[in-house]
Amino acid sequence: MAKDCLYCRLQFDDTVSFCPDCGRPTESHFIIRSSQETEVEHLREELRRKDELIRQLTLLLALRREVSHTTHAYAQE
Repeated sequence: MAKDCLYCRLQFDDTVSFCPDCGRPTESHFIIRSSQETEVEHLREELRRKDELIRQLTLLLALRREVSHTTHAYAQE
């Protein structure tokens, strides 16, 4: 099975420890993903973090409203 050099993209046999073109060591067990796939994963993670922040903000606002209503009810008594 052939590998691609991560630096210069030369293809070579997977038993080689150094790239014959640039001389850099080869790494095993890398999963090379297309930049488009990586960008999609990045965007999904960003959306997940933003959704979590929105959830936390909504919860905080609901708790504040509840405290405000409770405080207002005690003040009227």
